Amino acid sequence: MTALVPRFGMSPGVRSRPATVSRPGVLEQFLTVFTIGTLTLGLPNEWFQAFDPIQAIDTGGNSALPSAVFLLLGTLLGTRLIGNWNLVLEAVRREWLIAFIVSVALVSILWSPDSIQTFRRFGAFAIATLVGYYLVVRYELARINRMLAYVLIIGTILNYLWVFGLPQYGIDLSVDANWTGITSQRNVLGRLSVLSALVFSVAYREHRSMRLVYLLFLGLQLPLVLGTGSKTSLASFLITPVFLFIYQAFRARKTLYGAVAVSLFGGAAFAISVATASLDQLTRALDRDVTLTGRTILWEDLIAEGSSRPFTGFGWEAFWGGWFSPSHEIWITHNWLPPTAHNVFLDMFLSLGLLGFVPMIVLVARGIVRASRHVRYVDGAVGLWPLGFFSMLMMISVTESGVAGRTIFWPLLVVASVHGARLSRRVLEINDEELPPAPHTLRRSR
Repeated sequence: MTALVPRFGMSPGVRSRPATVSRPGVLEQFLTVFTIGTLTLGLPNEWFQAFDPIQAIDTGGNSALPSAVFLLLGTLLGTRLIGNWNLVLEAVRREWLIAFIVSVALVSILWSPDSIQTFRRFGAFAIATLVGYYLVVRYELARINRMLAYVLIIGTILNYLWVFGLPQYGIDLSVDANWTGITSQRNVLGRLSVLSALVFSVAYREHRSMRLVYLLFLGLQLPLVLGTGSKTSLASFLITPVFLFIYQAFRARKTLYGAVAVSLFGGAAFAISVATASLDQLTRALDRDVTLTGRTILWEDLIAEGSSRPFTGFGWEAFWGGWFSPSHEIWITHNWLPPTAHNVFLDMFLSLGLLGFVPMIVLVARGIVRASRHVRYVDGAVGLWPLGFFSMLMMISVTESGVAGRTIFWPLLVVASVHGARLSRRVLEINDEELPPAPHTLRRSR
């Protein structure tokens, strides 16, 4: 008898027509974990490469072997959606802005100054989106988080091995001996540690038999974040569990939405203050200059460059093409050769102009509102996951890029958006009294 799992649209406390899909087998689950690992940690050949901004620009972070492996994995997982395309289309409809951004990225090949580069990078972006929809359709949210936890446990062990056992690869000796681990750059390691704070915090509540393991590896993220020297990553890492605690405390109260707004506003204000470091006292405390390693000056110059193509942008990730590309003048002005805008929304503006920037803003804002409703009506720690992800995303987006493309963050954005949206339409059709809020006490599974 074939094992069945609930359709992703079903939620505790919400009446929905029954629909099921076959449960993934062992081989498919292994392939899924391997794909998540590739998006999160990269392939072994990438662990032995020092970060080079010129090489990163030339390859788009997608050298031949990793891109080929990622394409193969995405195709294999895509075949598992055969027969479930109605569920994929339902997921697309629930948050159509994702499909809109992907479509604009595809069309941007027409006006890109380097159509080949745009096409190559769009391919990685499209497959990452497909992986996100695959996870939504084939797995429950708790299972997705648990697979992420397994990958991040392996990644944590490898990062420590690289830092202490292979320091020529795990430490960037050219910049204050910052830790990079198996990643290509310290900010990437910092983002993974922030993601780990969310994943391990939720897994600790949901998976009682391994709670000590999750707690241990959550604690091991702090030295990694400190080793990167990234103050923004450190702030995000410390604040993310605080967000979850606040959301849990207010999830059964009518003041939940106000608590979410205050938390996000306070967290964003803190992140911006760290990013801009406009106060002398703050800059001395963080040991940074008033421009946060030149980012604010960079942002001003990039806004001026993007204003030359305000509606369409330069094409998907075509701006950062190195010398003799649209970023040529930026590299001349900023001799530290920035490979990105160090801001998610600004990079979207450079790539797709207002056609991408506005939908991205709306996508995140609407995702936060919907995820807040998810917290109220879906019990267990996993009910906190979409809102926790959006909160973490807001923190790291202020001074970092790397959300869209061949990275784990874009598929997770798809997952958080769709799961947050799955309650919105049904809940709006009935009164809140008909939907009991989630219990204040977290439900834990053994």
